[in-house]
Amino acid sequence: MRANRSRVRLTVGVLRNGSRDTAYVDDIAKGGLKLRGLIAPKAGEQLRVHIKGNMLDAEIRWVKDGACGLRFCAAPDSAEVRRFLAVLPRLTGKKDRFSAPIREMGAAIAPRGI
Repeated sequence: MRANRSRVRLTVGVLRNGSRDTAYVDDIAKGGLKLRGLIAPKAGEQLRVHIKGNMLDAEIRWVKDGACGLRFCAAPDSAEVRRFLAVLPRLTGKKDRFSAPIREMGAAIAPRGI
């Protein structure tokens, strides 16, 4: 069964094999995300995704048609994952659209104006 996912379009930084890359998130869920833009990703590869100072270690689980699926190494209910997910509404400017899905994923939503 697939996890509840929120479609987004965000630019993220990726630390991979000692170098920095930029990639794009297509969707995100409590346990991982779908990423595009990495050159030659391989299933099983470990990397670190960062958004506005929030970093998460992840493993590439699948690769298909220029996209790859990442699974967060941290537990889905960890504070680390909740902080990472909580950044999304502020970055997209779509607080109302993301409030319910992000809350379902276990992240706190920052009040308006923050």
